[in-house]
Amino acid sequence: MRARMWACFKGWWIRTEESPEETCSESLASFKTFLCWETDEWKDCGGVSILFYAVLRNDTEAVRLLISGSSGIEKDRINEYLFKDGLVEFSIPARVSALFCAMIISSVNIVRMLLESGADPKISDMNGADPFIYASVMGRVQNIKLWLSRFPRWNINRGTTLNGSSALHAAVYFGRNKLQTVQALVELGGADLNVLTHGGASALSNAVHSL
Repeated sequence: MRARMWACFKGWWIRTEESPEETCSESLASFKTFLCWETDEWKDCGGVSILFYAVLRNDTEAVRLLISGSSGIEKDRINEYLFKDGLVEFSIPARVSALFCAMIISSVNIVRMLLESGADPKISDMNGADPFIYASVMGRVQNIKLWLSRFPRWNINRGTTLNGSSALHAAVYFGRNKLQTVQALVELGGADLNVLTHGGASALSNAVHSL
């Protein structure tokens, strides 16, 4: 499982732009060959689904083939939680779905395919963070814009259950060079600059703290 994770993460680690280049397998069989996936099972022995690997690799064709199939993918599969205890070496928190991974790593096309196939936008991890917050943490501006266009009434100021951090709090606290992310959250999403976390932190105080 970890060898497959390393192989699929490669495009993300060596990227030179905001988003890594899309991969496009010739067929589902060729994608399985890349993964050394020799069965017809949905998950490997590590409990990771083949869809998650396709999303992680930013492989648009593999994702399309897995989602479409003969009758479409079942919603319980597309929304299933993975990694009960997380994977520290890959910075993957506990209880995330394919949509979380897509909002961080994948292209707009993959995010769109997942949402159109029944991925739950309101799904949350063990800390109450949703996929939109994940994209804000990583500064995935195009995925943020797609999300807001599909969900114009999205509650952008909702905070996590852990500490009440909103997407804006998370964006300015984790990493630098988030101007375009903040602009998208505020100008397109209407994020409130005055919303406070459970501990009383504002977006401004989070931004200062991250310097």
